[in-house]
Amino acid sequence: MAAKIKSKIKTVNRLILNEFTFLESIYDYKPESNSKSDSLFIESLEVTYTNTIKKRSVRISYFMGLAYDELKFTFNASIYRMPYSDSEDFFSLNNYLGSINKNYSTSLINHFDKNEAVIILRKIANSLKDHASQILNGEVWLRNYYPRKD
Repeated sequence: MAAKIKSKIKTVNRLILNEFTFLESIYDYKPESNSKSDSLFIESLEVTYTNTIKKRSVRISYFMGLAYDELKFTFNASIYRMPYSDSEDFFSLNNYLGSINKNYSTSLINHFDKNEAVIILRKIANSLKDHASQILNGEVWLRNYYPRKD
């Protein structure tokens, strides 16, 4: 099992780095990969892109875990304002897309298919470009981006 887990982590890391090169080339973010051991997941990986000048950190995450006796592979993206102090400094792409009825599945169930993973990661990358470019560029933080309850 350990060899399979390592193989998926390496594969996913490569896929993420390939799909999110725009964060480096356009927005000057620097990537760092970190696989984690966690009791909740079989395996997980976070690729964090950081730009200290824009005071932003973008985290692309991958998790493999069991949910209702099914093996689930899930991807997501979030943006953090630096320094992070509370939930107001957190932007969840999935939550935002759900709030504007443009969400889509970011999971694979019971199998890991590299081509399907690329499609999901490409959708996430395109969603960041389409819906969060001003946040990524450091121009704004959440203004008109996130439904907030006053």
